[in-house]
Amino acid sequence: MRELENAVERAYILCPALTIGLKQLPAKVGALARGGQEGFDEMNFLKIEKRLIVWALTNTSWNQSRAAEVLGITRKQLRTKMKNFGLLSS
Repeated sequence: MRELENAVERAYILCPALTIGLKQLPAKVGALARGGQEGFDEMNFLKIEKRLIVWALTNTSWNQSRAAEVLGITRKQLRTKMKNFGLLSS
C-alpha cells in the first residue's frame, strides 16, 4: 500500500493534467490496477489525495498559495479540495 501511495503522490505532483492515468504510474502499480486487485479504488485515491493536501499544507505552514504551488494546482482548486475534505474552518 505504501508503494501505491508513493506512486500516486509522485504522479499527482508531477502530472500536468488534472487526471492521473495509468501512464503516469509505474508499471508495477499499473499492473496492479489492471489486475483488479484490491487497493486501487476511488476511496483509496481520495484518502491519498487528502493526505497529500495535508502534507503540502503542513510543509508550508498552512500557506494555501504555497501548498497549491507545491501540488501543482491553483489556490482555488486547493480551497475546493480542502472544503470537500473538511479542512476549512468555515
